[in-house]
Amino acid sequence: MRRASSDLLILAAGTIVLAFLPAIVSTYWLHVAIQALLFAYLCSAWNLVGGFNGALSFAHPIYLSIGGYMAAYLGAEYHISPWVSLLPAIVLSMVVCVCIELIVTRFKLPVLSYALATMALSNIARFVVRSIPALGGVAGLAVPLNAKGWWQFQPGSKSGFFYIILIATVAIVLIVIWFRDSKLGLQARAVRDNERAAEAIGVKAIMVRIKTGLLSAALTTFAGVFYCEFIYIADPITFLSPMLFIEVILFTAVGGMGTVWGPVVGALLLTPTGEILRGSIGATNPGVDGLIYGIIFVVIILLMPHGIVSRHRQDRSLLRRFFSAEALRASSSRR
Repeated sequence: MRRASSDLLILAAGTIVLAFLPAIVSTYWLHVAIQALLFAYLCSAWNLVGGFNGALSFAHPIYLSIGGYMAAYLGAEYHISPWVSLLPAIVLSMVVCVCIELIVTRFKLPVLSYALATMALSNIARFVVRSIPALGGVAGLAVPLNAKGWWQFQPGSKSGFFYIILIATVAIVLIVIWFRDSKLGLQARAVRDNERAAEAIGVKAIMVRIKTGLLSAALTTFAGVFYCEFIYIADPITFLSPMLFIEVILFTAVGGMGTVWGPVVGALLLTPTGEILRGSIGATNPGVDGLIYGIIFVVIILLMPHGIVSRHRQDRSLLRRFFSAEALRASSSRR
């Protein structure tokens, strides 16, 4: 309870500071801030599965593309608001998520095989989307240029997009705080750390993975709608490229997997760093900025192997209490 209170205070203070950002920075840096918050949102959504549940999933580009393509297609063909198209997009993402989880968990794949299986499914989805003419093929679908106003997810300025993604990021941090302290969150960490021990005390690993995956998929779908409306297009290269979520995973790992603030810290720190290096060094020495960026990643991981925000000490005490309580409950029920 004390930890949740301190998290809420940090969140409130950070939100107040960021709320004044559009008034003090240029349009370019406001664009960078929107990208950083979008990555913080995506990292937090992926962290539910990858950090708390320990499943190295590459299926999230599918959920992202469902949100983006649903908003672009329904908007272009039927003039439906992206806010309305978000509902069927979330339902479709959750159905796809259940199918993926049932396929890959049925065979009890280890972490690396799970990652390869979900990456293969994402690649299959990319080729399928590219082959459908109604979805624009390789070129993708563009957002109608006459779509204007908040109801059409087009606030008319970068400041409007900034406040949308700021509110969304605050909301997802609140969800992660709730998830961390909930029974489902404890079960997810128990499955991540010792699946056999968790199942021995009555935790159904498959159901935990499905429930966590459903939450993560639904949240990622909103990011797809936002990203599509922000860049005015949904295309397979942007939405279904594995490189986007490789960045998400790297940012989460650097910040601290399985924590509330790790994904946010990683994204807000590394996204502006990459832009600064690209603008200052990459403009005159192409490729050198990428080299320095990679060195920064390596140095942080070597100095802080568990991430900038480490979870291990707190998680050990929480899981010890969880396993003890569940084992006691299981033994009492057997009597």
